[in-house]
Amino acid sequence: MTLKIGTILIAKEDRFTEKGNKTLTKGNEYPIMSMDDLTEIIFYGYINDLGMKESASKAYIEDNFTIKRYTLQDLKTRTDIMVRIDNEEQAKKLQDAGLKFPYHKNHSFYGYEGRLQCFVWLDEKQQQGRILLDSIDEINLDEGKEEVKEEVKLYPFYYYAKGNYSCNCAVCKESFQGDKRATMCLECAIKQHHIEIDFAYSEIARLKGEVQSWKDSYNGLFRRYEELEKSTPLAVLESTTDLEKRERMAWEIWLQGRYTVEQAIEKVNHFLEESKEVKNEQ
Repeated sequence: MTLKIGTILIAKEDRFTEKGNKTLTKGNEYPIMSMDDLTEIIFYGYINDLGMKESASKAYIEDNFTIKRYTLQDLKTRTDIMVRIDNEEQAKKLQDAGLKFPYHKNHSFYGYEGRLQCFVWLDEKQQQGRILLDSIDEINLDEGKEEVKEEVKLYPFYYYAKGNYSCNCAVCKESFQGDKRATMCLECAIKQHHIEIDFAYSEIARLKGEVQSWKDSYNGLFRRYEELEKSTPLAVLESTTDLEKRERMAWEIWLQGRYTVEQAIEKVNHFLEESKEVKNEQ
């Protein structure tokens, strides 16, 4: 951590004295006011929340503070800071990040000039009273950077694809610019997309309905079987195979899909009754 007079320290967390008085607030700025290099442990003066100038060791500062990093937006708008640019490589980093300014190798100090409303090199008079950023490393080149908006790319979409050919839409018959294999304009392709999505949803609903109908009929058949079993004396069930035959025949008729469970059972009952009458006549 490089420290100097004018460095802005940012408190990492809230700090309190033993008496409960708050000395630091998380996120607040605390400037270094003075430095003392006369002792082995170097002390740095800063202002705390109590409004008092205070000294602290380098280790204490490293544990409790981070150094404020400025943004490109700060460089573009603030007249109280300046940055040292020592070579073309450093200047190019700032320029590539989005800070537009002319670099002159004979000048090292640059900042925003309110009168000119631009970022330029500063003479000695213009440098006075500004906070010096000794290196571009004290600048966050990503934060505050203007985002470059990429062009939205239209990829092949149904029967449309982007291109430079003059095409005719097979739906609306209007001409449009697209890929040479495109047969629909983008608007009609979008409409077709919605039509197919709606059809897919309707098919899903229809199939769900058929499955539920099958489940209901299946359950109804076995409910009917249980009702017959409960209502028929045990002796009759043990002495005849008519019930088993009736349910099996009804099941086969129902599987044809043309009759409900009740209709299938009714047809079987009618058939068995007629069979008994023919047998008795013989």
